[in-house]
Amino acid sequence: MEPFFIRYRNLIVLMLLLVVQIIGLAMQVRRGVTGRTTYDAADSSGVRLIRLWANWVVSPPEKAVEHSKTGVGWIWQNYIDLRHVRQQNSDLQNTIDRLRLEQAALLEDARQGQRLQAILNFQQKYLYKTMPAQVIGASGSDQSRVFYLDKGKNEGLARDMAVITAEGIVGKVREVFPHSAQVLAINDQSSGAGVILETTRIRGILRGNAEGQPQIVGILADQRIQPGEKVLTAGGDQIFPRGLPVGVVDKVVSDSDRDGFIDIIVKPAAHLDRLDEVLVITATEPQFSPRSEEGPRIKRDAQGC
Repeated sequence: MEPFFIRYRNLIVLMLLLVVQIIGLAMQVRRGVTGRTTYDAADSSGVRLIRLWANWVVSPPEKAVEHSKTGVGWIWQNYIDLRHVRQQNSDLQNTIDRLRLEQAALLEDARQGQRLQAILNFQQKYLYKTMPAQVIGASGSDQSRVFYLDKGKNEGLARDMAVITAEGIVGKVREVFPHSAQVLAINDQSSGAGVILETTRIRGILRGNAEGQPQIVGILADQRIQPGEKVLTAGGDQIFPRGLPVGVVDKVVSDSDRDGFIDIIVKPAAHLDRLDEVLVITATEPQFSPRSEEGPRIKRDAQGC
């Protein structure tokens, strides 16, 4: 018998293991809280051995799958999904920038409308015939104070026509082209306009200095001239009608070339550094409204009677 067991011991051990496993599958195994194993077929908390083996076999793959799902979800939330969020943020930023540009354009249109309305109101009350024009460019030079209008010869402009705003005089037309015109500003050194001080009634010639400031030159020193006095056009130059606002006296400086003479620096009434819309005086004969003309007509009729 001994040689038989020795010869087939491996096969016998395998068969015994199979029998034990079969018996274990037929019974219920319960693991207590103390770690002991009891065999109780009626205990509802018992777990079949095959379930333990199945759980032991299936748990690692399930954990691996669960971890992979967690990893994929993390990648989705922190990369793929965030990439879409970044794209949405970029689109929103572009929309905000576009709306800001549109808001700025609308605001500029509103400001332009206000300026045009102010010019229209001034034009309706003004006695002389005028034509509105838009400033389309400037010389860009400190030595030459000129700018350009979008109206020219074909629209009725001519040389030496006065250019004004509702605040005051601006300059005169120097060159005329078919659909544009060049204007010489009053703060240019080669410009000239006859002016008068409103209070002291002192007359002089207005032209620009090297710093681009309008100044009245060739005036005898007079203690009555004080800063803040209004300066008006005198009307003797045959360009600017009489009584248009020019500005106010800013300061009085001594003439370095001639003793006893002074130069009056004038703060212009019009904003020469930021012109947009202007009026060109196309006729210096007063233009009356129908209601305003009733007075002179009635007076003439009475005189005829």
